[in-house]
Amino acid sequence: MYNRISIVGGSGSGKSTLCNILSKELGLPAIHLDAINYEPNWVEIDKTERDNMTVSYTHSPSPRDLSTSRM
Repeated sequence: MYNRISIVGGSGSGKSTLCNILSKELGLPAIHLDAINYEPNWVEIDKTERDNMTVSYTHSPSPRDLSTSRM
């Protein structure tokens, strides 16, 4: 059984859809990189701030359910 899967593809190719299906079927967390790199409304997170944050996740199909705490 895998515990980590990376999905790569172009914009609009279905990466998030596949990720959400695999997450649900395999019982693995879905972590979308957009939720780590951007605030709501696609405001880019400062790279230094991003590199110093701790990431926690919920088992949810929504990338916005990813919560972060800055150290």
